[in-house]
Amino acid sequence: MLLPVLKKPFALCLVVLIAVIWLPAQAFAASAASLTPSAKTAFDKVTAAAPAAVQTKLKDQYTQLLAIAAQDAKLDAEIKSLHNANQEDLLKVNTKLKKLDEDKLAALTKQVADAKAHYQPLFDKYTDLNQQITLARKLKNKLLISTLTTQQDVMKIAVTAARDEIRKKEAALKSAKDAKAKNVKQVKETLAGMDAVNIKIKAEKSASTSTGKLITDGEKSLNQAIKLKDASGTLAYIGSLNSLSRQLVEQKKKSAASKRTSAAF
Repeated sequence: MLLPVLKKPFALCLVVLIAVIWLPAQAFAASAASLTPSAKTAFDKVTAAAPAAVQTKLKDQYTQLLAIAAQDAKLDAEIKSLHNANQEDLLKVNTKLKKLDEDKLAALTKQVADAKAHYQPLFDKYTDLNQQITLARKLKNKLLISTLTTQQDVMKIAVTAARDEIRKKEAALKSAKDAKAKNVKQVKETLAGMDAVNIKIKAEKSASTSTGKLITDGEKSLNQAIKLKDASGTLAYIGSLNSLSRQLVEQKKKSAASKRTSAAF
């Protein structure tokens, strides 16, 4: 557990939050190389007209292209699914954070309010009694002063006990609020420490975007070679595209692995 001092339900919230933070804002836009139906038809003609050795290599490269594209599509689906799931988790976490210790704080707040309301008549009577004593002293009525002072001494015990009870309830409320604030602070401090991870994921996404641009350019070159019926050029470009597509797949695997790692904490 990342923060042993946290209560278990709150620690769970933290785990989900970290999983969300580790997710890129959007899915990867780049895709592995592919051939359009018309380009595939032209490719097949180039392959059929090529020497046997080249023909075999072209067929093998195209088989690899299909396999890599399938792997790439599977990774895209996985990343999208993880992203959507974590977006839902984020909504749940926000709700949990808002409601953290909500019932406990509400109960403690009510206890303070109820205690104050319960003892207010006593406090009012005590205030009124003190005012009477002040007036009696102004009148220099010793008998009245003595009587009221005796009542004051008796009532002071009850007032002191009432005030102590209210202070204890207020202290309990403050303690609960402080505990919540401490938990929230710990979460923020933990998330603040995730900057390095966020930078890593952004770098992976940026790298995949660059690879995607190379793949797009490579597809144009491949299509041009196919149009020119250049078997050797077609073989070279499709081989290069497969290499770039594998690189893209590895970049996406790193992102998916980061997500799985974050979810496993």
